[in-house]
Amino acid sequence: MSQFDLYQTSSGEFDFVVELQNDLVETRTAVVAPLLRADKVERRVKKLMPLVSIDQMEYIVQIPNLAAVSRTFLKSPAGDLTSSRDELLAALDFLFVGF
Repeated sequence: MSQFDLYQTSSGEFDFVVELQNDLVETRTAVVAPLLRADKVERRVKKLMPLVSIDQMEYIVQIPNLAAVSRTFLKSPAGDLTSSRDELLAALDFLFVGF
């Protein structure tokens, strides 16, 4: 389990979550953000909710909906969003710092 790993969910509301916690912090939980298909998002604050592409489908990373989940919830990674690292970190900065 690594930072920016992508996990498929079976919750129904969200298709994926992305792990945002860095690899140096080993806990029983991991901080994740859910992803929602872009066509299901009515309003988007671009700086706070990055757009990513997974298998030619667009998703919005729901940074305002961060959650800590048990690592047992995170099975095998379905991919990773390392290529969106800068946008994800900028969204976290915007959430917590305001810029």
